[in-house]
Amino acid sequence: MIVRRAATSTGAVIFICAFFVSISLAQSLNETVAQVSLQSDRMVIPDSVIQLALETSKSGVTTHWRIVRAAVSGEITPIRTFRRRDNSFCRDYRVMVETQGVPAVTRVERACRTASGWVAEG
Repeated sequence: MIVRRAATSTGAVIFICAFFVSISLAQSLNETVAQVSLQSDRMVIPDSVIQLALETSKSGVTTHWRIVRAAVSGEITPIRTFRRRDNSFCRDYRVMVETQGVPAVTRVERACRTASGWVAEG
């Protein structure tokens, strides 16, 4: 059991490193960002982060991200996965965004999988 935990921990470290490298590359390519409205605030989350978290993370597992140049960071945590009547997969997830000097903003969202990836509903 200890060997499995060590292997999982190493895999998690590799995944996290690859994750931050992919975010850095995506930023340099000026990728689109998903903007989620929350009351009067705007939450700006790189689309690649949302896609990665919803496609690969188990419910309850948090994905952390950061855009250094914009002084913005946050978390995405899938809460539950379910199928709709049309048999497509959907996920409820919690997003939290922190901007330097602004209190953290948290919201629960829902996205469903389509042929082009995860698409936010609402």
